Amino acid sequence: MESDRLSCDIIRQACKVREINLFAAGDSNDIKTWSNVPYFFSGAVEQKGIRVNRINLIPDDMFLYRWYMRFFLSWSALKRMIRKKDYPYDFFRDRISLHLSGIKARRALRRHPDADFNIFLTFSISSYRYSDIPVIHYCDQTYDLYLSGKDRAATERDRVFIAMETGNLKNARYIFTTGRRCCEHIVEKYGLVNVRSLPAGINLDTLEIADEAGILAGKMRERNILFIGKGIHKRGVDILIEAFTRFSGMHAESWKLHIVGVDRESFGELPGNIFFYGQLSKDIPAELACYLHLMRSARLFVMPMRKGPLPGVVKEVAMMYTPSIITDIWHASDLVSDGYNGKLVGHADAGEFAQAMDELVSDEKAWERLARNAHGSMQRFTWSRSIDQMLEVIAQDMPVDA
Repeated sequence: MESDRLSCDIIRQACKVREINLFAAGDSNDIKTWSNVPYFFSGAVEQKGIRVNRINLIPDDMFLYRWYMRFFLSWSALKRMIRKKDYPYDFFRDRISLHLSGIKARRALRRHPDADFNIFLTFSISSYRYSDIPVIHYCDQTYDLYLSGKDRAATERDRVFIAMETGNLKNARYIFTTGRRCCEHIVEKYGLVNVRSLPAGINLDTLEIADEAGILAGKMRERNILFIGKGIHKRGVDILIEAFTRFSGMHAESWKLHIVGVDRESFGELPGNIFFYGQLSKDIPAELACYLHLMRSARLFVMPMRKGPLPGVVKEVAMMYTPSIITDIWHASDLVSDGYNGKLVGHADAGEFAQAMDELVSDEKAWERLARNAHGSMQRFTWSRSIDQMLEVIAQDMPVDA
């Protein structure tokens, strides 16, 4: 660990990266943008002494975009009335929005022409057509990988966006992915060699973890199961509720399930020991305090997810000494090692998850071992280290001090 840090320090001193243009679909100063990634990524880059020009790709300050969105929302509402079906807006799958974001990006590049790299926190948009500044992409999954996870064939419209993304990837200087599954997919499908897996850091500014014994004792006193995530089907909230109901019956209804990121209205009648919190924002002190309390008091984090990629919250809860029970997909073993810091379940099946929960809470010594290992295994995931790894890769592009 120490040798890695010294190596990255040397690279950082020698590498001439002084300035980057950072493009994100949202404000990278706002912790709520894209699962907190732009906020922590940009902050870690700035801590290395590199200037970050933050560019919000969503053109919400443009007159044409405001009028277009009014038209889209009216059109969507009309179709919903006629066909009784939602037509959700997706910024990355809308040709007009992408065109307007390109105009905004070109304007930003005229203001910041001296950056060493244009870094896009997406695969869907690039500047290679109108800028000589080398492009770097960093994201979690390609669009075709996303479609394969939804188990549907690509439509003609989908193929247009896949082709656009393919051009972006093939013209990038470097491609970084948040996980190994997407990295392997890009290598296998496109034959590109400039791809690296760059695990994200932990998306919390503060973690109250000084008192290990106190945290473990507090967790042992509580009987709380925790879920944090978006997407009922993708993250298997319906499976979780069924699994918890079975598990709760094994333990005289003495446990509680806390669900963050999903609204109660999406479900019918439920047992009284299941609690919903909706979305908790890390930039609102009271909601952040609630979020941290839930992690601090949870005995287990459970996610019977049907689709990847793995959410970053798995790292957050592990840092707070919380073993995870998660479906063994998308290289989940990169974060959760079965029997070491959590438990991997072969299928997103309520019965299998109920059994796994019962096994872990029934053996307190085994649970404590997993809890300590969960915390220890996350020490390698920091945003500072992630940026050092990125600088190590791109240093070969830069002139170095003699």
